[in-house]
Amino acid sequence: EGGVEARSASVVLGLTDYRSFLGTNCAESWRALPPACLASPLGNAAVVRTSDGCVVLLRRSGDVGECPDTCVMPGGHPEPEGIGVASLEEWRGERGAKARAAPGWCEGVARE
Repeated sequence: EGGVEARSASVVLGLTDYRSFLGTNCAESWRALPPACLASPLGNAAVVRTSDGCVVLLRRSGDVGECPDTCVMPGGHPEPEGIGVASLEEWRGERGAKARAAPGWCEGVARE
């Protein structure tokens, strides 16, 4: 009713980790790599406003590989173990991993 059309989106994701991301996407020669060889993680971020109207920002450590010493919004990604995936082999063989990833998607923001 009311002329609202139901829409949906589908995202096909694989399993990756920070080490793989640094070794591919942050490598000097990343442009020479075919897209299928890049880690390309998908994370999330949130704008968190406090009761007094301020916005929460976090400063990344100087010891991280990507964007050291920068201010970022709270965010993250679901850890594989947090959605019940123990290994890459299990992810590849398990069709239910797709369904389990959605509920844990925003837990990275809460962890921050």
